[in-house]
Amino acid sequence: MKHLRILIQITFAIFLVGCANMSAPSGGEGIKQTPTIIRSSVQDGQLNFSEKNIILEFSAYMNRASVTDNIQISPTTNYTYKWSAKKITLFLSDSLTTATTYSLQLTGDYSDYYGNKSGAPFYIVFSTGENIDTGKIVGSIVTEKSDGYYIFCYTLMDEQIDYSHRKPDYKVQVANDKTFTIPALKDGTYRIITVKDADKDGLINQINDTLGIPTFDPTIVSQNTANIKLIPHNVMSPAQNEQDTTQMDTNNLPPQPPSHKEGGEIDLDDKITPVTKVYSRLSGSVNLTTQPNSNKEGGNNLTTQPNSNKEGDEIDLTTCNVESYLIITSKTNKYQTKITADNTFIFPEIEAGEYSIMYFCDLNGNGEYDYGSLEPVFSYAEPFTILDEKITIKEHWSVDDFEVRVK
Repeated sequence: MKHLRILIQITFAIFLVGCANMSAPSGGEGIKQTPTIIRSSVQDGQLNFSEKNIILEFSAYMNRASVTDNIQISPTTNYTYKWSAKKITLFLSDSLTTATTYSLQLTGDYSDYYGNKSGAPFYIVFSTGENIDTGKIVGSIVTEKSDGYYIFCYTLMDEQIDYSHRKPDYKVQVANDKTFTIPALKDGTYRIITVKDADKDGLINQINDTLGIPTFDPTIVSQNTANIKLIPHNVMSPAQNEQDTTQMDTNNLPPQPPSHKEGGEIDLDDKITPVTKVYSRLSGSVNLTTQPNSNKEGGNNLTTQPNSNKEGDEIDLTTCNVESYLIITSKTNKYQTKITADNTFIFPEIEAGEYSIMYFCDLNGNGEYDYGSLEPVFSYAEPFTILDEKITIKEHWSVDDFEVRVK
């Protein structure tokens, strides 16, 4: 009988341990599957929405913080939430505005219990009225990593925006691929700012937050799609070695190493004068390719309003009619040079490395790129483009006839 009691106690203990572990899913198939939203209580394109909550059901047990940190309802709407297994219910704290189109977005950063990330953002639009607004602003930011960046979108009225106290009308998170979409917009003009919100209060602090100021304010007309690109102020910033080659005398340079072109040969008998730093040279031309005017999705965002100098309008980089510059930046070096009247350039002394290439129009003529400012007076960033491809410079090489295409 004593042995029987001991056996029962052991069996009961094993049962309790098993019950204690039931709260968290473990093992089994599907651990490496991409999590998805399998049901939403509001449908994409739904009209006359009047509910007080929205329910989302996932295909797996989720990392709940990764979901709640990335849900955005625009125009900006306050809500609380509650989880139940694989479902989250959003309780709308604010009364939704009548006859207004809303969007609900969840970026691709959210993940399940095992850390598997969703492969693509999720978003739906719905309306409290009879119509869906279909205007859209799409774009990207220029940065190595998009983690923590949001897009703050303000509807431009007549009054000046108090960025430190006014929350954005629309707020979306930048996706892993550095792109963003602000859907369901009415016709109008908008100000788009990318923000890494240091204190996460939904407001802009120009001192503490990392910002990307727009080069123009996109306008939605006839429910079109506008395109915009933003560059945070810490991108292409001065590196350990910064040099402006604009004023260098290129006619009195030290002997250059043999020129290397694709498919060409290097004369190994050529002598290179020893120097403290080993320099190479990069020269070539800038090809200004004017593209057809387009405001449609996929159109060229540099030519929406060609050659416009009106405050807030987009400026065509190919016809900006001011001095323009190239900036090349590696992890340790930054060089700048002015484009000549015949659209050629030269970096006579640069160190080896892989370089990003930036072209910009110097609207204020101060010889440097201006990222724009919010306070005390708002100013736009200068128009720019950054080439998709990078260039690798090797020691003792002279790369000539390199073409920079601006379009």
